[in-house]
Amino acid sequence: MKGVILIVDDVPENIQVLGKILSSEGYDLAIAENGKIALEMVKKTNPDIILMDIMMPEMDGITACKKLKGNSAYHNIPVLFISAKSKTEDKLQGFEAGGADYISKPFDSTEVLARVKTHIRLKKAMDEIKQYNTNLEALLEKRTKDLIKAERNAAFSLFSKGIIHNLKNPISIISGGVQVLDLKYHRLNGNNDPEALKAFVKLVMNYNQKFKTANDLLLSMVNNLMDRVRNDSEENLLLVNLNQIVENEIRFYNADLQFKHYTKKEIYISSHEMYVRVVPGEFNQILQNLVRNALDAMYQQKDARITIKTFEKEGFACCSVSDNGPGIPLETQDKIFDPFYTTKPKASENTEGPKGTGLGLYMVKTIMEKYNGRIELESMPGKGTCFTIYLPLEKN
Repeated sequence: MKGVILIVDDVPENIQVLGKILSSEGYDLAIAENGKIALEMVKKTNPDIILMDIMMPEMDGITACKKLKGNSAYHNIPVLFISAKSKTEDKLQGFEAGGADYISKPFDSTEVLARVKTHIRLKKAMDEIKQYNTNLEALLEKRTKDLIKAERNAAFSLFSKGIIHNLKNPISIISGGVQVLDLKYHRLNGNNDPEALKAFVKLVMNYNQKFKTANDLLLSMVNNLMDRVRNDSEENLLLVNLNQIVENEIRFYNADLQFKHYTKKEIYISSHEMYVRVVPGEFNQILQNLVRNALDAMYQQKDARITIKTFEKEGFACCSVSDNGPGIPLETQDKIFDPFYTTKPKASENTEGPKGTGLGLYMVKTIMEKYNGRIELESMPGKGTCFTIYLPLEKN
């Protein structure tokens, strides 16, 4: 099919002439007697092009064109005005209304076909570009999600190393204690000395307390890990207390050796419950990126200090993550949220210390915008950096 053409004219002779010219070239035709009927026909036929008379009863062509262009579903359909008026001001009126071209009466078949072919070709090209852009946006959205997921997994793997290291300590206490008690028991075997038995019981009670402490620590770490995995698997928006989710994340960060042992922590959690609507796993990723960036900025810094605050401001629930690192150079602060921009060495570079993909802060900004929130940066070279996220407050 070459295309669907809607002819709008109140004069049957004009419709007949145009219909003969266009149908002979294989176009499908739809007919309307005035602008009001034309707007209804557009919904039914979705034409590729409209040939519109200007002077018509009930609704003239100029008014109908303006209404059509005001509808986002049909504004890209080209309108070619047909009229016996040939003055420049008449043509300008049509173009100002949104018309794409102008065909003068009486009709010249060669001119009509040339203009129609040109505008249908342009319309179809624009439709193809629009479809291409839609497909490209879908592809980019999927690619972005894949990259964000990869970023999340990479960041999680860093914490996993700390988790494994921290698990070793309580496991070693339990394992070592069992070995000591087993050795003492075998030495005691057959020895009925009351003092020896008393000493062994005292040793058992001592190790029993150590086992209990180690077991509680193991359960706490496993529960934190399970909560994190459960949150990361949640893909729906949930109403959560910002303070609670931040506190849970801070407990999880204690699996990171740098955070736990080499960084002074100042934590200020608001005394007021602040409810926000987020995907918990995504919000965890936001905090994880901000904390990870702060730790990386203070890598091997002896006086490393991180400050995490939650507070309410102007109808927003806020969380800030600050460090006393070297700060971000003023000339690069405008680029810090750009995708693939990073001040760290690339992950592929064979260097020591923190590495980056340039997706962390881009991901944070993208998610915050999805939540109708925002992220702000404050940084002074030599004085540290502070990132603050703002989320709309919700009623519980």
